[in-house]
Amino acid sequence: MFTKDHQHHIDKVCSMKEDLKGIYMHLVIKSIAISMISIFVPIQLLKLGFSLSQTFAYLLVQWGCFALLAPLSSMVISRIGIKEVILLRTPILVGALIYLGAMNSNDALRAYYMFPAVLLGLSASLYTLSISSLFTQFMHRKSEGSETSKFIALPTLGTVVGPLIGGWVVMIFGFATLYTIVSVVLMSSIIPIAFVKGNLDHPGFRFSAFMQFFRTHRKMFLMLNLYGIKGFVFFMVLPIALYLNRDNILALGAIMSVITLFNVLCAFKIGHTVDKYGKRKILKFGALGTAFMLVTLGLVMHSTLLIYLSVVAGMVKILLDVPFESIVYDAAKSSESPLEFLAFKEFSFFFGRALLFIGLIIFADKIQYAFYVGSVSTLPIIFL
Repeated sequence: MFTKDHQHHIDKVCSMKEDLKGIYMHLVIKSIAISMISIFVPIQLLKLGFSLSQTFAYLLVQWGCFALLAPLSSMVISRIGIKEVILLRTPILVGALIYLGAMNSNDALRAYYMFPAVLLGLSASLYTLSISSLFTQFMHRKSEGSETSKFIALPTLGTVVGPLIGGWVVMIFGFATLYTIVSVVLMSSIIPIAFVKGNLDHPGFRFSAFMQFFRTHRKMFLMLNLYGIKGFVFFMVLPIALYLNRDNILALGAIMSVITLFNVLCAFKIGHTVDKYGKRKILKFGALGTAFMLVTLGLVMHSTLLIYLSVVAGMVKILLDVPFESIVYDAAKSSESPLEFLAFKEFSFFFGRALLFIGLIIFADKIQYAFYVGSVSTLPIIFL
């Protein structure tokens, strides 16, 4: 699957336990750093005077680059290997953060505020496909739910306080200082990778096979589009809504830390439940529950209830996330080359996300409708 001799590759990986510790250490350090800034970039744009429409346009460009560059990123991974790609993407990410930090004191840079969006999208595309390929390689069929839940939860164990720390740094020292601190942490995260001997893998990638998935997996393409809408309502729209509700960066960080904590706890528990009762049975409950919670969030958009119900919604959506991701990774593992399928997955996400953000750009003052759109998009996933 990953190489011409898959069994030989598995034997090789089993002999690389010490090297893999470096990957895990990097993953934890990186996750802590990213958790400190992920929700604050759009907040910075709002603070700098950009409108909600401009902020959503920025996010559209960032995540559009993430998806549309997936085939190119896969080719790079196939050519130079996973370890080298992880080393390559970190300076790109740091460059984007330096630019964002400089925007606070340099008005001229604000005219080109889409530039860091492109860098962040490229960096995320390279990194996500690398790590996802690595995970697919180690996923065992008998415990897919448990392993998927760990893949979702483990990197965030150390990130529960990340949003709170990030909010505190912004309130006391400003965005530029936050990006500087995170850049230093990100650069330090590649030290464990540097000591990994050789390449972890050179997963194969054929563009023709990538394109074929759009013909052979039409139902999955639709479901990925719908799932992408739901995901971004939680990942980006909800933090912005919480900020608009409270107008307090530190409070936003604290709320997102609480949501992250409960997400981690639920992900571990639900993974075992998925293995026991089956992916699709849990997925149906998760889709219905998530759709209901999204409607509720839209209705309480301007109420204090938004804060408390956001925590509940974050836990409910794990009932959908774990089985859905497990099904997707199972499909990737079963394909001739998982990297091609994962590129198809990320590319497919784009169309749903694009529709969501285009709507938000046009109707920025009706942000609560994003929750209703997310709810409607979640219901068809029942039939996956």
